[in-house]
Order: sequence, then structure tokens, then C-alpha cells
Amino acid sequence: MSPAETTAVPLMTYPVLHHEADATSLWGQRAHLRNIRMELIFLIAGAIAGAVSLGTVGAVDLAGLLAGLFFLAALTMRHVASTQRPEARWYQGRAAAESVKTLAWRYAVGGDPFGLVLSKSEVDRLFIARLSDILGDLGDVMLTMVKGSGSAQITAEMRTMRELGLEARKHAYASQRIEDQRRWYAAKAAHNTRRLRIWLTVTLALEVAGVGTGLLKAVRLFETQGDLLGIFATMVAAATAWIQTKQYGTLATSYSVAAQELASVAALIEHQATDEEWERFVGSSEAAISREHTLWRASKAK
Repeated sequence: MSPAETTAVPLMTYPVLHHEADATSLWGQRAHLRNIRMELIFLIAGAIAGAVSLGTVGAVDLAGLLAGLFFLAALTMRHVASTQRPEARWYQGRAAAESVKTLAWRYAVGGDPFGLVLSKSEVDRLFIARLSDILGDLGDVMLTMVKGSGSAQITAEMRTMRELGLEARKHAYASQRIEDQRRWYAAKAAHNTRRLRIWLTVTLALEVAGVGTGLLKAVRLFETQGDLLGIFATMVAAATAWIQTKQYGTLATSYSVAAQELASVAALIEHQATDEEWERFVGSSEAAISREHTLWRASKAK
């Protein structure tokens, strides 16, 4: 493609439904992880409070009272999580946002089912109908309004890109969709791998500390008024729960595989010589991307 054609390719923008579903997902993710994080912190604090001596006030043991309050706070966080269910907004919002994104790209570059054989009115009606299906799948999930996201469900950039020649659309799809998504997966795979190593190291250190404390206590070389073994056990359990919640290992693997699959897709783009071949190719490529999101949602639902 010539430099003039390259510069004429617009930057992709997405329907307002994508922005609102994405914001809804981010809110749900943050709230869900915050609830779990606070519950684990309160449990650790309760274990520490129960292992120390703070004296008494009258007949009340202060350490016991404090431990009880921390455990009550943990119970409260569990209740809040079970009633608000922010994870539902996270999962459903993410599924909706990614579904809208894949539809937008199919529309913009003439991929299945929005081939260039369709008239403007036909393709617009079909696209809006697919968006309505996604909106219906959200059920009673309340979307988060996003300032400055506009109100267009079919953006001007989507329309402009659709009117470009085949080579320009191939270039836009390769650089703005496939390569952008591949880099995202690769970065996330590396991030989750690093976080997994950090948390496994933390867990191992706590377990080693527990083993050392237990052995020293067994041979009476270490005496303490508090239950350090109980504290270490609680902290190990909390760290393990956090690793399982974040699914670092599972995500590192799945994101790495997805990045490799997209690299393979990128290698085949140049071989699509006609609009008909391109339509089928984009359809299969987007199906592969959607498959990863489906697997992600299934893993979160376990």
C-alpha cells in the first residue's frame, strides 16, 4: 500500500455501547477485587490480633475483642460481595465490550457477516440488530455512563474505513486490530508471569518462616506469647487465595497462546486477494479472538 493510502486510514473508534460496557466491566473488576482484598486483610489482622496480648479492660480481653471486630469486618465484606455481586458486572460487561469490539471491526473492514455486497442500509440494520442482541444479553446489568464517549453506535471512522479499498482495510486490520491485540496479549502474559513468580515467592517465604518457627518451638529454642504459627498459616492461606482469585498462571498461559495465534493470523493477511476471501478471513480471525474471551469468561465462572 502506498504512503498516501496509509495516511488515509483512520484510527478506529468504537460504538458508545463498547465504552459503557468497558467502563461497567472495569468498575465491577475493581469492586470485586477490592472486596476480596479487604476480606483477606481483615482475616490476617484478626489472626494477628488473636495471637497477641493487649491486656484487659475489666473483664474484656482487648486482643480478643479486636480480633472479633476484624473477623466481623471480614464477614461484612463477604456479605457485601454476595449481595452486590460486582463480579457479574465485570464478566458480563467484559463479554459485551469485546463482542461489540469484534462486531465493529467486522463492520469496518467488511468481514463476515457485514460483507461489502450488502447495501449501506442493510449492513447498518444488521449491525444495530447485533448490538441489540448484545444489549439484551446484559439483562439487568446497569451500564456505566462515560463522559465524552459520544452517542454513535456506528462511528464515522467505522464508515470511512469500510469505504476504503481492500489493501487499506487490510492494513488497518493488521495494525490496529491484530497487532494491537497481539501486543496486549503478550504484555498481559508477561505481567501475569511476573506476578505469579512474586506471589509464589511470598508464599514460599511464609511457609519457610512457618517451618522454622515450628522447629524452633519444638526444641524450645524459641518462645513467644503469640501464636506465630497460626499467623503464618493464615497469611499463606490468604496469599494462596489471592493467587487463585487472580488466576495468574492460567491467564499467563492462555494469553501467551492467544498472542501466538494472532501472530499466525497476521502472517496470512497479505494472502487475502479478494473481498470475498477477506470477508471469510476476518470472520474466522474474529472468531478466534472471541474464543479466547469465551474461555476467559468460563474460567472466571468456575
